[in-house]
Order: sequence, then C-alpha cells, then structure tokens
Amino acid sequence: MIPPFYEMPKQFMPSQATLNAWLKTRKSNSQNKPGIFETIDFAGDQVWAIGSIIIELSAFVLTLIGAWQIYKQNQNTTMLISALVIVVLFIAFDIIGIKLHGQDNPQRVKLRSEMVITHDPAIKAHIYKKIKEISWREFLGMMFLIFSAILKILAISVFFKSQSGMVAVIVLILFYLVVIYIHANHTGYWLAASNVKSRIKKDYNEFLENQRAGTPNPFLIVGPQHVLFDSHVPMGVNIAHHGRQTIELTGSRLAGDGASVFSYRLSTTGCLFDYEIVSMAASYNPSFSAALIEACIKLQFLQLGVIALLPAIAPIPIIIADGNNNADGIINNDDNNSGN
Repeated sequence: MIPPFYEMPKQFMPSQATLNAWLKTRKSNSQNKPGIFETIDFAGDQVWAIGSIIIELSAFVLTLIGAWQIYKQNQNTTMLISALVIVVLFIAFDIIGIKLHGQDNPQRVKLRSEMVITHDPAIKAHIYKKIKEISWREFLGMMFLIFSAILKILAISVFFKSQSGMVAVIVLILFYLVVIYIHANHTGYWLAASNVKSRIKKDYNEFLENQRAGTPNPFLIVGPQHVLFDSHVPMGVNIAHHGRQTIELTGSRLAGDGASVFSYRLSTTGCLFDYEIVSMAASYNPSFSAALIEACIKLQFLQLGVIALLPAIAPIPIIIADGNNNADGIINNDDNNSGN
C-alpha cells in the first residue's frame, strides 16, 4: 500500500472499523514512530504469499491425483475419501493458523506506540514485556500451521508416486516446512493489507454514493480533530501548516525549575498517516519533533477510538504567550504536501 491511500483525504475518512483493521498490516516498527496508519513491504509479502499458495496447490493437486490413480487401480473408496478429508483439513488448518497467528498484531502495534508516549520506566518495562510475550493465540496458530504441514507431508508420502522416488518427496516436504514460515511471517500480513484495501474501497464507494444521494454520510469529515501537547523547546514560529495538519502555539509558562514550557495544538483534517508524521517531524529540532510525534500518536489513538493503557496526563494551564517569549512567524508547507 503506497500513499496516497485514497482520494479526497480532506473530505473522506474510512470507518473506525477499517482504521482498526489497518493495525493488522506490517509496520515499520521504528523506535521513534512504530507505525499505525501505514503498511510497508506489501509487494514483498504478496510475492511470498503467492509462492506459498502455489506450493499449497501442489499438495492439493498431487494428493487428489494420487488418490484418484489408486482408486482407478483397486476401486479403494476409503483411500479416495481419506485424501479428500486430508485436503480439506490441511486447507482449514492453514486458514485457522494464519488468522490465529496474526490475531494479536493490532494489540502489539498499539503497545509499541504506547512505548513512545510514556516516560515512566516501570510502565515501559511492562509494555515491553507484553510486546515480547507469545500469546496463546499465536502459539495455537503456529501449531495449526505445523499440523497442516504434517498432513501435507503425510498425504504426499502416501498418495504421491513419482519416477524420481524419494528425492521428489523430500523436496516437497522441505517446501511444506518453508510454507510454515511464509504463512507466519508474510501471508497473514498480505491478507490483512488486501482486506484493508478492500474495506477502504468499500467505504469510499459508500461515501460517494451518500454524497450523490444527499443522505447522511458517516464518512464525511465535518471538521479537524485536535490534541494539545507541550514542549520544552519552541517550534520557532507561532503556526505551521503541513498539508492537512496544523501546529499552532497556544501559550507558554514557566515550569517549577524555571524552564519555559511551550503549549501547542496539533490539528488534522482527516486521517493522520504515518508518512505525514515523519514529514512533519523532519522539519523541526529533534527535541520538539519528539514531543510532536507523541502528540501525533495520541491523535491517531483518538481516531482509532481506543483508550491508551497509560494513565491520563493532567492538563497544564495555558498562559497566552507574548512576543517576548516566542518567535513570530508562520510556516506553510502546503506546497510540499499538495498530494495529501
């Protein structure tokens, strides 16, 4: 999935269900911005997944052909039915295994982002532990994939007859073992990304239909969404525009140690994509960018409709800044984000 993900991002926003489904796709997992509304390596996952499907089809075809040859020779109905049952089972085990193995990906995506927006070492350690845990769904999913591979190997060993003998059987067995890795690390991500693309297209078509019919439109953006954040380093200007996003200075105050704290409002019209966050952050001092990224993640959580696991941060009183405390000026990067 390559930006732009859909047309009219200032007017159309996918449903919250679609945005949450997006969490299942592959992310960059960068330390500073792990990724929420992004999908990377779609083409690579697609190639691996299609390759695994071709290997799966070989097991399907060779098993049924072998069973049919045996049936024609001795009219052994039991062998034919057994082959059909095995084929159905290994396909079902693959589907169940892929779904279960990727079931906890959305939670991990949210936890990685929460690692960025918390500064409490104890909470960070807890989140890190949760990320590294292998859930029962992930374990069971892998077991289903292994059971599926065992069934394929059994089917090939019993039903597949080749002039190459055991060499061909061994090669196929190795392929089926490789498929376990592909399904666990590529197929699930490809299917998730394909599902998100389909859901976005469906939402967009409904958006257009509602617009034409003049009926209530849940996909229509009615206004920007906001989040407030503080930084110990000033942005350098009072307001900055980045395509559909705006960062605006709202005030400043002195902290207990006498240091200045600058308060800002981050606004976005429509979905806040990760590539937009990276682009905005690259425009500023690293210290300010860190605070900006945290605000962006909180805004993405708002768009997902989820509640962060972290305790709420008490709001800081805002004192309207004067010209002595902050630099005047406006940054407008709309020209650099005309495609958004």
